[in-house]
Amino acid sequence: MLLSYKKRTNFPGLPDSLFALNDAVLAVCGGALRRHLQALGELPEISLSAITPLHKPRAGEAGTQPPVFSWLRVQLGTEVEDPVQRLAAIR
Repeated sequence: MLLSYKKRTNFPGLPDSLFALNDAVLAVCGGALRRHLQALGELPEISLSAITPLHKPRAGEAGTQPPVFSWLRVQLGTEVEDPVQRLAAIR
């Protein structure tokens, strides 16, 4: 299942918030990494990054060709303490 679902949310301080499920997953992972590295005293001042697959639909008839995937480098927002602000930074 591709995580392309988007939902409009109401976060205080973030007007017109539209986030993809992928954004939320990355923010949760970034928060977990932040807490872990902070507990070890190894939290870097800049954000950690990761590579995630990116689905690219093929031109032509839907379902007749296998999907094409590419790789996308994303920031995890590990330098941002607030979870809502981290989600906004990742978006």
